[in-house]
Amino acid sequence: MLDAVAYQFYLCYSDWDNEGIADINDNDDDNDGISDLVESGGVDPSADDDSDGTANYQDADYAGFVDSNGDGVNDNFDFDLDGIPNHLDLDSDNDGIPDAVEANGGSLPADMLDDGRFSVSYMQVSGNDSDSDGWVDQYDPSDGGTELATPDTDLDGDDDYLDLDADDDGQPDYIEGYNDNENANALDDYIDRADAFESAAGTPGYYDSSLDGDGDGIPNWLEVPSTIPQLLDPTYLLYQDTDGDGLIDLFDYSDFGSGYTAPDSDNDGIPDYLDIDNQITLLPVDLLAFLVEKTDSGIHLKWSTASEIANDYFTIAKSTDGETFKEISVIDGMGDSKVIVNYEYLDRPKIAGVYYYQLSQTDYDGTTEVLGIVRATWNLNDQQVSMYPNPVENILTVNTSGVFVEGKITLIDLAGNILLRDNLQNNTSQIKLEISHLKSGIYFLMIESEGLNHRQRFIKK
Repeated sequence: MLDAVAYQFYLCYSDWDNEGIADINDNDDDNDGISDLVESGGVDPSADDDSDGTANYQDADYAGFVDSNGDGVNDNFDFDLDGIPNHLDLDSDNDGIPDAVEANGGSLPADMLDDGRFSVSYMQVSGNDSDSDGWVDQYDPSDGGTELATPDTDLDGDDDYLDLDADDDGQPDYIEGYNDNENANALDDYIDRADAFESAAGTPGYYDSSLDGDGDGIPNWLEVPSTIPQLLDPTYLLYQDTDGDGLIDLFDYSDFGSGYTAPDSDNDGIPDYLDIDNQITLLPVDLLAFLVEKTDSGIHLKWSTASEIANDYFTIAKSTDGETFKEISVIDGMGDSKVIVNYEYLDRPKIAGVYYYQLSQTDYDGTTEVLGIVRATWNLNDQQVSMYPNPVENILTVNTSGVFVEGKITLIDLAGNILLRDNLQNNTSQIKLEISHLKSGIYFLMIESEGLNHRQRFIKK
């Protein structure tokens, strides 16, 4: 008779990288050259510390477990919250640059595939993983290697491979890292990559550059709703990672994409995403502001650009309904510029009302992009009304910076008696009154027109 029965449960060990070494024994599960311990903050993510049959990175009983998006993976092990923990993720911060590149100071380590990992066949070659622990000899200290540096360029406490702006220059790595043709603008490079992908992959429509919902020249998949564009944000449908390795299809050669090319725009030996001297943008014109200001002279439009690339000219168009615009001015652009440039235009409306102003930009190749629309309400009270001479003897002249519309003009003496009341002539900007017949004294002239109520005193000699 048995007094007790002892049971032992075993994890069904997986082998993420398919090299024949179970993850529990594999020190680098994704073969990116960075040890699992480093990528998991000093913890073995595949171990089962409480022996409950669940790996640490998936164990709800693990100390400090957080799963904000309900994907079953502890957020503390998954920086970009894409459901793939860092130790299995080739791009742990979803900036499009493989972890191996960022851990190696900006260049792809020798003998790696373009997606930032060593191939299974390479790992299985004799002498490349001498102790069969899944970690390549050149980075495995137990095999005489030196670990990848995993630098923290901006010293913010986050290693570059876990930092969306590694040099802290305000330009995200996903922009600076993909200025392939080194022209200070990554938009054309993204579109070129997208078009090449769509062609190679049989046009799945993941990166259709013709779809631009807001007409700003940036495809929908590249729009930035929060901190990263939709193609890099796993909460959006436009995020595509077919093979589940953490590197999106557009940058993954195994999914018809093309990898990081280490652009260095100023040829100083520092890749753009680590170089604070470089200003890379996604826009042909990086608009800082488009403002409207009412002055005595009219409606003053002002705009500023932080950078311009192949910018031929700006167009100002005007509308009274916000839908149908008519061009009123063209202003030359700077062509190429990396400094702040200020522009302005003064419009002098002749009729009171609400006006909309549209600012657009046109490249040398004829591509036009609407940059913004502003609104202004113009009353004739906003314009200057002048009266001269004062004192006056014979002819009193009244000028306005706009025009008078469907109104009345009234002449009153000091006692309040109405001496003259007449209709204003439409669309005139000047009135001349014959007052030689008036007695010397103080008088008031009142002008009532659409949007204008003006009263001014004058002296008759």
